[in-house]
Amino acid sequence: MYLKSPFNLKELSIKDFKKYSKNELCSYFDTYSSGATEDTYYFNIYWEEVKERILSLHDNFSFYLISLDWFDVERNRKNWEQADIRLKAPEFWVYGYYFLFIGISDIEQKLIATVLFFD
Repeated sequence: MYLKSPFNLKELSIKDFKKYSKNELCSYFDTYSSGATEDTYYFNIYWEEVKERILSLHDNFSFYLISLDWFDVERNRKNWEQADIRLKAPEFWVYGYYFLFIGISDIEQKLIATVLFFD
């Protein structure tokens, strides 16, 4: 089965994302990965690969991150008919974590997008 994004992309706005520099983004995910759980075991493996690529980018990149962890998934799951319109039911139910980040460099005219998830 193909898993879809837990986010209703038509309902998201730039306000739903947090802006990070390259080093701030790496620090955020380093902190996230430091909690050793079953969910984060594979995250740590993938994160190290992704981190290398991010660190190889020029410092002029700005990153915009959204995380499923920032939403009250449990409340939305129990009352899905009144769930946050930014979440897609039932897609958001199946993820342990889901991160979407976009990197933009105006100077280099480059854009990258990455999704990290556990289902």
